[in-house]
Amino acid sequence: MIEFKFLGEKEFYNEFLTEIIDVLCGKYYDKNNAQHVSWLKRYIANLYLADGKAICLYENSQPAGFIFVLHDKGLENADCFGKKANIAMFEVKEQYRSKGYGKLLIRKAEEFLKKEGAECLYTDTTDNPFDRGALTFYVKNGYTPVGYHPCENGKDGMAQIYLFKYL
Repeated sequence: MIEFKFLGEKEFYNEFLTEIIDVLCGKYYDKNNAQHVSWLKRYIANLYLADGKAICLYENSQPAGFIFVLHDKGLENADCFGKKANIAMFEVKEQYRSKGYGKLLIRKAEEFLKKEGAECLYTDTTDNPFDRGALTFYVKNGYTPVGYHPCENGKDGMAQIYLFKYL
């Protein structure tokens, strides 16, 4: 059975800590380094302070993946605000990949954001020449590359590709 849940900060952190680390830090995260642990907790707390939402997918009551979205509705009665949303993090646990769960999560996020008044959704991914899976996924799901930042991750790191979709 598939179900979706909106998780609060502590529950999200506890349920998906390994995946959060993978998405944000990868091999650079050191769980024994107090600064790393503090940085990660502060990063997640700031996403929630910005009114972010963790939309989490469960299969048979087991956490399978999440998409974390940000949508600032802006000022009331001001048409220039609240039209843009962003995907801050997106991950499907390895054992649940290739089952269509990524597509389910992104559709659920798009549906939620559209109801909230967002008109377009932005995201980004690395330009990893050895793994174009995320880029391919986004393009197959209607996202258009709109920008390329060659030094986003340092001069020796991978570039970032920015994508967007009208909702």
